Amino acid sequence: MSDGRGNDHADKSRLTTAMASRVLDGVTQKINKIVDRAVPLGLVDPKASLTKRRRCELLDLSTEHDSARWQIIHNDVERYEVISEKYSMIRADDFVDYKCLIVYNELGDNLPLVRTGKSLRQDDDARMKEIGGG
Repeated sequence: MSDGRGNDHADKSRLTTAMASRVLDGVTQKINKIVDRAVPLGLVDPKASLTKRRRCELLDLSTEHDSARWQIIHNDVERYEVISEKYSMIRADDFVDYKCLIVYNELGDNLPLVRTGKSLRQDDDARMKEIGGG
């Protein structure tokens, strides 16, 4: 008999507690398998099987050394992939100071997680000598 509040069996679940636990365990196991084999995006290029490591540098474009570094990062597409750049300019009476915060990926095999700008520049200097560009 109904008491006028709707479905008398609405508070009763069609699934038993044991069945609900088994379903939840199955879903959890599937999610864990997917997460275990997922590769973080941006770290591996599946087409070229190269490792990518995110780097950033603050370059002073008014100096010859940093200006050359900016050019290397943009022109050496086998080694660098530019993500973003932000420029700033300070104007004084006798000079203009340009800075660039550049974020890029270093491409290669077995790259360390962290590298300093100094070690990157040493590698670039050695590479430029090898190809005769510097």
